Amino acid sequence: MALLSMEDQYLTYFDLKDEPFSTTPNPRYLWLSGPHDLAIRKTKWAISGKRGLCMVFGEVGTGKSTIARELAQRCEDDPKVEHVFLTNPNFPSPIQLLKAIIEQFGITDTSRSFIGSLDILKSFLLRKAVDEGKTLVLIIDEANTMRMPLLELLRQLMNYESNDQKFLQVVLFGQEEFRTKIRHPRFRHLYNRAAMTADLGPFTHDETGEMLRFRWTVAGGKEFPFTDAAIERIYT
Repeated sequence: MALLSMEDQYLTYFDLKDEPFSTTPNPRYLWLSGPHDLAIRKTKWAISGKRGLCMVFGEVGTGKSTIARELAQRCEDDPKVEHVFLTNPNFPSPIQLLKAIIEQFGITDTSRSFIGSLDILKSFLLRKAVDEGKTLVLIIDEANTMRMPLLELLRQLMNYESNDQKFLQVVLFGQEEFRTKIRHPRFRHLYNRAAMTADLGPFTHDETGEMLRFRWTVAGGKEFPFTDAAIERIYT
């Protein structure tokens, strides 16, 4: 049996528009628990105030990537915001990460040197943030994969500031091991500059049931198929 026909049968049997429990981080299916809602609100607070660095920590499967995509979508919808969203940030070298940021911001100036590329980005941030009043946001998912030299570049970018604002707002989403990495003495100046941090933990039993019902409804489901015993097993 073809894989597509298997999926069609699944959707047809339950009278669904699409798959409610896909593992892809679709913001349409983002159900906000208390910690998830708090993480988004704290991140928006830090960005709107141009306070610089935000970090969101959580184990695999706690919703970091979905929140990151939701945040990127909100940036996309705001005409006062320009953003870059990196989902695979483990570049081989800092200059490659820097060039990726420059390219995704739509900057056409180029330089072969690291210092020259830094100057290009700094000039862009200064013009956009100060002269045009824009909010520049860099969102990085899977930040736990970034090596020390890449984190050092982020520390340098955090130095671009005026007396009252950071020119670049950086939001990092990472697994718990990233917290340990970022607390290394070499990066204490970066960690200590964080305007806020947030933690995403697993759902409670009641939250698990609410999440299942929410996603089932978004997918077009009508009669909820899970018994209390099934929800208990899923929660466990």
